[in-house]
Amino acid sequence: MTKPAKRLLAGWCVLVFAVVALVAAGSAFAGDTQADSDQDWRAALRMPGPDHERLNALIGEWTTTIKQWTGPESEAVELTGTMTSRWILDGRFVEERAENRTSQGGRYESLGYLGYDRQTELYERFWMTNSSTGVFTEHGRYDPDENVIRMEGSEMAPGSLGVILTASELKIESPSRHVLTAYATGIDGVRWKQLEIVYTKK
Repeated sequence: MTKPAKRLLAGWCVLVFAVVALVAAGSAFAGDTQADSDQDWRAALRMPGPDHERLNALIGEWTTTIKQWTGPESEAVELTGTMTSRWILDGRFVEERAENRTSQGGRYESLGYLGYDRQTELYERFWMTNSSTGVFTEHGRYDPDENVIRMEGSEMAPGSLGVILTASELKIESPSRHVLTAYATGIDGVRWKQLEIVYTKK
C-alpha cells in the first residue's frame, strides 16, 4: 500500500473512532438526562401538590351537625359535636378527629385521614369509628365545575349478607362551611341518603 493510501486509511480510522466516541457520549448523556428526568418525576410524586392545597379549606376547629339514616325507610338520627382537622406528615394527609352526641346522650367518635395520591391522581379517605371494628375507605376525584370532591367505596352489609356500595360528595361552600353528603346502595339495589354532615368553623 502506498504512503498516501496509508495516510488516507489512517485518517478514515480516526474519523470513524471519533464518530463512535461522539455517539457513545451522546447516548450516555441522553441516558443520564433520562435518568435525571425519571428521578425528578418520582421526587415530584412524593411531594404535596396543588390538589393537597385544596384541602387547606378543611383545616381548623369545627362544629358539626349530623343527620344519619340506616336505611331507605328509616328516620334520621341527629347528632351534634365538634371536629378538629390538621395536617400531618408534612402536609401530605389531613387528620380528622370528631366527637358527636345524640340528643339521648349517645356518643359517636371517629378518626379519619384524607389525602391525595399524585400517582393514581385520586383523593383517598379512610376512617374508623367507635361503632364498628372495620375500616371504611373511599377514593375519587375533584369536580372543578361544582367544587366538589366525589368519592366511592363499599362496606359490608349487616350480618355479612353482601356489600353496600357507598358514594360521597364533599362540597366546600366557603372557608367557614363545608358539607359532606353520603349515599348507600344496598344489596337490593335501592339507593338512599345515608349521611349529611354540616361543618361550621368555630
